[in-house]
Amino acid sequence: MVNNTLRQESGAVPRRIAIDSIRHMGSDSGKVLPNAGKRPNVAPITVMAAVAATGTGMEAEVTELGSQTGQIFHGAIVIGAGAAGLAAAHALIKAGVPTLVLEKESRLAEPWYRRHERLHLNSHRDLSTLPGVDYPAGTPAFAHKNAVVRHLNQFSQAHGLPVRLGVAVEEIAFNGDYWTVKTSAGPRLARQVVIATGRDLGAIAALARRCGDDGNAAPGFRRLDEVWPAARLLGRCKPPDCRLYRDRHRRRAVRDIKAGKIVVLPQVREFTRDGVFLDNGNRIAPEIVIAATGYRTGLQRMVGKLGVLDGKGVPLFNGGEADPKLPGLWFTGMRPSIRGCFANARIQANAITQQILRQGR
Repeated sequence: MVNNTLRQESGAVPRRIAIDSIRHMGSDSGKVLPNAGKRPNVAPITVMAAVAATGTGMEAEVTELGSQTGQIFHGAIVIGAGAAGLAAAHALIKAGVPTLVLEKESRLAEPWYRRHERLHLNSHRDLSTLPGVDYPAGTPAFAHKNAVVRHLNQFSQAHGLPVRLGVAVEEIAFNGDYWTVKTSAGPRLARQVVIATGRDLGAIAALARRCGDDGNAAPGFRRLDEVWPAARLLGRCKPPDCRLYRDRHRRRAVRDIKAGKIVVLPQVREFTRDGVFLDNGNRIAPEIVIAATGYRTGLQRMVGKLGVLDGKGVPLFNGGEADPKLPGLWFTGMRPSIRGCFANARIQANAITQQILRQGR
């Protein structure tokens, strides 16, 4: 059982957190996984984590110190350490399910670091927290992205979550009784897999990578108003004002298209270092490219062979829903919710945990 009692006190950040070994053998898991003793190839899995605070208080370096990869892990592997993944790990561990979180980035909340400097949440701070951790006094009603970064790191620290950083999951495969998770650090076998990689991978990312970009923004480019003065108003406005701004400029854009001030081009085929190629074969060399192509889950490579994605790459089931032909596979954080992503993460984490407990796998 994971030692899950650690909390921050008096605002101090612990320099190091040692989590009890997660040892799971068939005879030790009667309450949570009553059928585990009947499974073949059972061996103990030991996971430890260390958390180091930095001067900024925003980063938590979480590293798995040891694990065995050749045996079946009678618990859950959570893929992705964003809000949905961390919430799922917390709920599972609290319920007594051995859990390991795999995160491809080198630090927690990396996508939030890369977002533009003026980004604020669209949901109120009271609806944008994870269990047991609140935003500090003085946080604006719509929290800035830096507050979100701190919140995610503090949540991981406070609950001692076993996160393995720098491990990318390439593909998962179902073996009839367990899952093989193929990672950049080698394969791992587990009864349960929770995919929490998010749904906001830019559709333009695959094209941009050919230019050496990460698909989110040009290197060091996090302030749109530095290159596009018209963005200054949008950067300062609060969510209700942004909608008014958007509607007003949509009407203006239609007028400008009709007047020939805005030219509509064929679809973009690819980006290269020499320019942008269109479907008609023409090449253009714009100074700035603003991608308004929407977002994708980017799950095709990981689970595309399983038949669990719709035509847009979105999982066919989410939260406590599952495919009976693929027991032990779960998705969380893959669909928008009027409640906001944080509240939805808590709800779906609890739903997945309850289903896993009912299955007794």
